Amino acid sequence: MFKQNYKRIIVFLFGIVLTLGSYAQDLIRFQNIEVSDGISMGTITAVEREKDGYVWLATAEGLHRYDGKDFIIFKHVD
Repeated sequence: MFKQNYKRIIVFLFGIVLTLGSYAQDLIRFQNIEVSDGISMGTITAVEREKDGYVWLATAEGLHRYDGKDFIIFKHVD
């Protein structure tokens, strides 16, 4: 009897810990970026964010560095 109650208490406490941990996560904000915003193509194949805050977007035309306001496009030169 004591063993069953002990297991139920452990499962209950574990559930509380998981629930509290899920509330501590940051909210994720998304922003749509379109060709009219300065990106050269609408199809992005990869995304990477630097610790400095720049977001790098890979397209078929090259790399795009986005600072939250403007794009700088880096194209491959033969």
